[in-house]
This record gives sequence, C-alpha cells and structure tokens, in this order.
Amino acid sequence: MKKSIRFVVLIIGIIIVLSVVNNVKRTSQEQHDELLNSQTAPIGESSSDQNYKMTFWDVQRKGTNFFNSKSIPENYLVAKDKGIEFVRLVPSKWTKGEHDFLIGDVENYTGLVMEDVDALVANLDEAEKAGIKVIVSTLSIPGLRYSQFNDNQIDLRIWKDKKYMDQTATFWKDLALVLKDHPAVVGYNIINEPQPERVSIEGEFWDVNYDEWYKGVENTSEDLNLLYERVIKSIREVDTETPIVLDSGFYATPWAFNYLKKHDDNKILYSFHMYEPYGYTTKRLNNDQYKYPGLLPTSNSNVEMWDKERMDLFFEPIRSFQSKYGISSNRILVGEFGCDRNVEGIEPYFSDMLDIYKKEEWSWAFYSFREDEWDAMDYELGKGKLKWIYWEAIENGENPPEECRVENPIWNVIQKHLDE
Repeated sequence: MKKSIRFVVLIIGIIIVLSVVNNVKRTSQEQHDELLNSQTAPIGESSSDQNYKMTFWDVQRKGTNFFNSKSIPENYLVAKDKGIEFVRLVPSKWTKGEHDFLIGDVENYTGLVMEDVDALVANLDEAEKAGIKVIVSTLSIPGLRYSQFNDNQIDLRIWKDKKYMDQTATFWKDLALVLKDHPAVVGYNIINEPQPERVSIEGEFWDVNYDEWYKGVENTSEDLNLLYERVIKSIREVDTETPIVLDSGFYATPWAFNYLKKHDDNKILYSFHMYEPYGYTTKRLNNDQYKYPGLLPTSNSNVEMWDKERMDLFFEPIRSFQSKYGISSNRILVGEFGCDRNVEGIEPYFSDMLDIYKKEEWSWAFYSFREDEWDAMDYELGKGKLKWIYWEAIENGENPPEECRVENPIWNVIQKHLDE
C-alpha cells in the first residue's frame, strides 16, 4: 500500500514539474505577443475616428525635432507656447546605447522591448496633454545601428542583406500595433536619413548620377524603394490610418528624390532634410570663412554664389517629383533643416528658406528644440559662448535655466514664421 501511495505521489510530482517547465519554456515571441496584446487597447480616440491623423497634414504645419538623450516631456508645453504644432520625436538615444531602443539588438530583432514601449507611450501621453502632435522616427532599425552607438561607423548591414528588410517590416508592424490608436501620433518615419548609396559611393551627394545608380541597385538589398514597399505593406496589416513618412536617400537630400518612387498608399508624406551647403552650415567646416548670402562651398571644394534664388533652385528635384507623380504640396515634409547658430548669415539663410517653404506650402520642422547634449542648433541661445550655468545644468542632467535663453535675431526669424 505504501509503495502504491509513493508511486501516486511520484506521478503527481512529475506532472507538476512538467507543467511548470512547459510554462517556463514559452518562447520569447509568445511572451512578446502577450505584452503587445496588453498594449493595444485604444488610447484616446477609437480607430474609426482616425482620419484626423491624415487631415492634420492637409494644411502647412510648423514643427521641430526632439533628439534628446532622455525623455523630456516638459518640453512639449514650452514648444506649444512657442506656436509649434508638431514634433518629430527621435527617442533612439534614450538608452544611451546600452541596447537599441525599442529593438533590443539590431543584429536580430525578435520583438519590442516593452519597457521602452512604456517610456515612449508615457512621453506621447504628455504630448497629447500639451496639444502637440508627433511623428515617431528612429535612428536605428534592424541591420542599421545609429553611428554614435556603433563606434562612429556607418552601419550598412541592412543595405547588404534583405533579411533586415523583413526584420524592419516586422519591427514597424509591431510598433504600429502599439501606437496606432494614440491620439498624439500623426506619423511613422521609417528611418532617419537613409544612405544605401554609401555601399558603393564614397563621394558627396552633389556628384551622384542618381538615375544611373538606381538602375544598378533596383530590387537588390540597396533598393530604398523596396524597403519602403515592404514596410508600408507590413504596417498597413495592422494600421490603415496613420501617415507614413519616407525620407529620401543619401541622408534625405532633395536630390535623391530623382529615384524616390510614389507608393500606392494615399497616406504617405515624402520628406527631405536641408543643411546645405554643408560646408557653410557646419561651424567646424565653415571656420568663419563663409557668410550667407555669398560664395559658399559645394562639391569638390568648388564655391558658388548662394542667395535666395540659388537656394530655391536647390529644391527643384522636389518640385519635379511632385509634378511627375501628382503629389500635392501638403504631402511634402521638410523633416529637418538647420544651421550652426554661430555661423555668419544664419538669419537671412533661415529667412529665405522659410519664405520658400511658405511659398511652396511644405510643412517643416526645424532642427532642433532644446537639445540636451548639443547646443550648436539651439537657436534660443543666440550667438556666442554660453554661460557656465548652462553647462553646469547639462553636467547635472538638468534643463538649463531660462535665463540662458535670450531674445535674439536667429530665434526671431523662426518665431516670426511660427506666428504667421
């Protein structure tokens, strides 16, 4: 009898152990799916009311970029007070490189890092409270790590292996599933400043024959249009409403619009960035040699006369793209533009540029607003060296005191256009 009891107890023990092991051995993907499901309850407006996400862009919008090393949600209220309507939010630096934000590891994406998702959603909640709309962007995607977290090396893996296209499509599908009902989100920007051209081109964007280059890479891993096609299709499986923002190639230069394709989706914004001529807008390269308007450095140490007319001509590829595909101006976004605040002539440079954007009715976002690690494009600071109290606050991980921000001609140009 005792043996029978021991045998029964043994069997029951084995059953319990197997049950526990079975629970423990759930795959990380199953756990990830559970977490995703817990995050997909509608936040704010229901999906049936999501048309506002695209109609938001029916008129010219004026915004800025948040590229901070941490979440600073209080900046939304300040931005709103300045007349800023939307923010292009890039949270990729929030983990300080300890892991790839949201992704985990760009080498092998297996599911969202839900702790990062929680941090992002909390930030977006504050944007909504402040009345600011948000485009969510990223510096890293599977197969492409942000260079500052990659030993300052450009990561070209995604442009060499199509498996990363598939992983990127899955990543954005997962993220869209979480964010699709958030009322603050009015755009997914697939990747910041893609550069597939760097696989085979070492020169500058000025020197590239984009049509010829694209003929040689179409339908390969270097095909930016192919990546976008796959990601759009993947996102639309879970989110049919949120606009998708596509940067042009070669660091989002207007000139790469020559090969950018119109995609079969009526909720797409096509985006470029503007820091040209780079040898002028970058203090380190300018070295007090150049002033706008005037002779400015372009390709191969050449200099050209740059004024409002020449600047306007630089944007001709955008107009050609619009004409070729019938793209209206309210579907064009200047995702970034900027200039070092200590460069001579920045005020007329910005004034002429913003006049052009106004004429074209392109939405725009200046770079950047109160960035916490870099002061060169924080235009509220004006020109010149900063007071010690600014650097002391930065060193302590605090926001610099308001007295560091002064009325100045650079910010006045931006504010004038924000107020119009």
